[in-house]
Amino acid sequence: MVRRLRLGERRYLAYAVLFGALLVFTHPWTFLQYYVPLLVVAVLLMLVSWDGAGDRLLRFDVFLFAIMLGVVDFLKVVLFGGYAGVAASGTALTGLTSLGAYWTDTVMSLSVMFGGLYSNLVFLGLAILGFLVSGRKKFMDHYFEILLGLSSLVFLVGDATIKSRVLYNFPIGFLAAQGFSSVYGGEDDEVFKWLFTFFVASVMLTYLFRGLANIV
Repeated sequence: MVRRLRLGERRYLAYAVLFGALLVFTHPWTFLQYYVPLLVVAVLLMLVSWDGAGDRLLRFDVFLFAIMLGVVDFLKVVLFGGYAGVAASGTALTGLTSLGAYWTDTVMSLSVMFGGLYSNLVFLGLAILGFLVSGRKKFMDHYFEILLGLSSLVFLVGDATIKSRVLYNFPIGFLAAQGFSSVYGGEDDEVFKWLFTFFVASVMLTYLFRGLANIV
């Protein structure tokens, strides 16, 4: 769908529906996390005008994309049974954290789940910086904002498993790369660039091997 928005060729809409529909069959919870923000954006596009949102046909395609994925989600349950994307929300609602367990669940999701990879403060700091420096002027920027906002709400109320799943599904690496580029590209000192790159790479490798050791 991103290529449809960038290039304006409608054939990419069919590709977007195909690959988006496959997500319902591979992991409904991931589908749900990305589909709900898409629905919100599709409705808002029909009601308000955003800079960089494109022409009327483009807005209609976004709305059509959301509707078609919802139809596939429904047909998956009717024809094959099991969890659908929207139906997976019931599982998420049963895994709510309590105020007393919030800190424990947060520490568990960051430091234990997935080998503790998300306790990497350098990685998270770069991701926060990447979000702050992003322009947020195009359609995908608005979608990304809503995805981040809704995912953050789920993270706040979910238990340790849900928190870790929300983090795992969210493209934090993309934001971290933006943050890294903003620091690296904003400096002319070659020594600083080399030291900064070495520092970030060393931290990432340390957490990689630490995570592998925890998983084993």
